[in-house]
Parts: sequence; structure tokens; C-alpha cells
Amino acid sequence: TAPQPASKFASCRAAASVRAAIGRHLPAARGGVRATVAFSIGPAGGLRGVRIARSSGKAQFDQAAIATVQRAAPFPPPPAGVNPTFSIQIYFH
Repeated sequence: TAPQPASKFASCRAAASVRAAIGRHLPAARGGVRATVAFSIGPAGGLRGVRIARSSGKAQFDQAAIATVQRAAPFPPPPAGVNPTFSIQIYFH
């Protein structure tokens, strides 16, 4: 039989774990800008395909946002049936 989709609760928990991991690696940079980083997580929790989805308008902040996600990896493996693709805004206050 086909695998059953993961519950909404499981996908919320997975997303919360990813956000928490990134939150522990936020840069101390200031600038009053934000960048949106899109990425996916492999079955074992490894980072895949990280990119800027919406630029801050400043290359140094975009690179810092990507580096933040890279430093947070590896992530907890996503539950079966959960889409392991994320888009997260990183703020530089």
C-alpha cells in the first residue's frame, strides 16, 4: 500500500524544528532588511537546494541569510509524507 500522508501536526512540528534550528544560528548583522531563503531538506535531514527566494537588495545580507541556513543544517529528518521544502524570512534588524 502507499504511505499515508503525515498528519498536519507532524508537519507543523517538523517546520517548528527547522525554524528553531535556524533561530539558533541567526547573524548579529544589522541593516533593517530581510531576505527570504528557500531550501529543502533530504530524507536524512541534510540541506538541499538553498537559494534566495526574495533578495534583501544587498548581496552581503543575502549571503548572510544563506549562510545562516547552511550553519543550521543538518536538520531533523522530515516525517514521511511531509513536504521538506521551506521558505523562511531572515531579518537583519
